[in-house]
Amino acid sequence: MVRFSAEACAILDGDLVVRAANCAARRDFGLCIGVHLADLTDAPDDIAQLIAPCFASTAPHALALALRPGTTVEATGWRIGAAFAIQRLIGLRLSGEARFRGLIHQRTEQARKRNNELRRDLSAMVEEYSTLASRLQHDPMTGVLSREAFVDALERDIAMGQGFSLAMVDMDGLKQINDRDGHLAGDDAIRRLATALVDLARPQDRVGRFGGDEFAVRMSAALPVDTANRFRENLGTLLNGHDGGSTLAASVGFAVWLGEGDSIEQAIHRADQDMYRAKAASKEKARRFVAPGP
Repeated sequence: MVRFSAEACAILDGDLVVRAANCAARRDFGLCIGVHLADLTDAPDDIAQLIAPCFASTAPHALALALRPGTTVEATGWRIGAAFAIQRLIGLRLSGEARFRGLIHQRTEQARKRNNELRRDLSAMVEEYSTLASRLQHDPMTGVLSREAFVDALERDIAMGQGFSLAMVDMDGLKQINDRDGHLAGDDAIRRLATALVDLARPQDRVGRFGGDEFAVRMSAALPVDTANRFRENLGTLLNGHDGGSTLAASVGFAVWLGEGDSIEQAIHRADQDMYRAKAASKEKARRFVAPGP
């Protein structure tokens, strides 16, 4: 009835609050869901008394009204869920001000619903943006910072007047792993190295992947020799296969940012050079170890 009637129709509960209304009721009388009928009339007490008989029986407390506009508004009511029973309500007159209040309520409800929809859409967009931003900042294979994000963090350190030191780490023998066991095994070895570096990092440190099997670790500005040696030893312990995996090894080089006039690229280059010297020394040590005796 409410949905398909050409007349203005609304359903009210026992408190005379509108629970459903068709387009004509909303347009012509300002009746929309949540509006109290008495608030839209010039004589709310009289209206309540006129409608009260429709709720006097044991029938469910709901009333359907068919409203016809005129000099005075005539409303015919049916109790919902009961036998056909008409209560004619002559003199139900809705004032222009009341109708205006009803229309404001309707528009307010529409705006509230639209606002909730926009908030949900915005929340979804923020979540999607955060996900994309995280993907851009982190290496997808290992989860550590990407090279760009790592360098950006160093630039922020410099801007805030904070010094730092760098450890450049490169896996030893990755080509042999790929050739012998396949690239999936090589990828797993890279992830194991990243995990070891994250485990070694302190809360203020950062780990980034520079590409392939090369990683960087940002550490505090002070870098005593014993700290560097301890880092190498601890990394070797984590990579030596105690977790059931194959034995891995990595070469590590260090450099300290020298302050104003020194660039990030120069500090990275010095750490790289130190790492390559460590790698060459490791290869020479391995060569001598396997060399036949006199």
